[in-house]
Amino acid sequence: PAAQAGADRATARACRSVSGLKDATIEGAPVRFGDTIGIDARLVRGTWPQRHMKGARATMLCLYDRRAKRAETQEWPTAR
Repeated sequence: PAAQAGADRATARACRSVSGLKDATIEGAPVRFGDTIGIDARLVRGTWPQRHMKGARATMLCLYDRRAKRAETQEWPTAR
């Protein structure tokens, strides 16, 4: 449990950082895929930092590769 808690903190930190969002927060627990794929999925919510976005909220899907310790995000489509 302690190791998983540490891993969860690491994925949350990486996903918040790579999202580029202001005031980024992680929503919920990670979706942890098996060791064959080695990916954790997280949702990141925050505010677009660009001035022209006028403080619009954003949701990003973050995939974290546990082996490479690398995260990548893409905007999560939401109803408009």
